[in-house]
Amino acid sequence: MEFNIPKCVHLPITNKTKPRLHSYSLCGVPLSTVSSHPYLGIKLDTKLTGVNHITDIASKSSNVLGLIKRTLGPCKPDVKETVYNMLV
Repeated sequence: MEFNIPKCVHLPITNKTKPRLHSYSLCGVPLSTVSSHPYLGIKLDTKLTGVNHITDIASKSSNVLGLIKRTLGPCKPDVKETVYNMLV
């Protein structure tokens, strides 16, 4: 199996307030350390709380709701609900 090294990152998972900083490399290429990273559709963070993931989803659904309100203002509520369920 081959790794796409530019896409590889180091995500330390710990509950410590001051985690130890280590540098990792893959085939001689240093990996960048990140505080959160998307993996299989879920945004993971260093404490595995999921706060970043939930915030992103809430923001996207709020944007879709605003779009529906602006474009479907005079429509019936059941039409708005159907469109919202289709888009979110």
